[in-house]
Amino acid sequence: MLSTLAQHVARGEISAHLLVLLTDRVPVGTSKPQRYGGQLIAQQCHWVPKPIEDPNQVDVGRASLGEMPLADYVCVAAQRYPTP
Repeated sequence: MLSTLAQHVARGEISAHLLVLLTDRVPVGTSKPQRYGGQLIAQQCHWVPKPIEDPNQVDVGRASLGEMPLADYVCVAAQRYPTP
């Protein structure tokens, strides 16, 4: 399924952000680390990414899909969705 979505992203038919969210949601749902940092959790009144496979390379992966750096994504999430 993810490979099919990736093909749609490559053709510009769907947003890469949707692929990022789904790619990360699957492992996070089974208590495994995510790849792109798309899944966040509120900790001490701040949004932080749930565990990531390779934190040193996360922005490389995000950039390969045209996504903003993880730090920017977290800032945008904080502006849109105040923490509980």
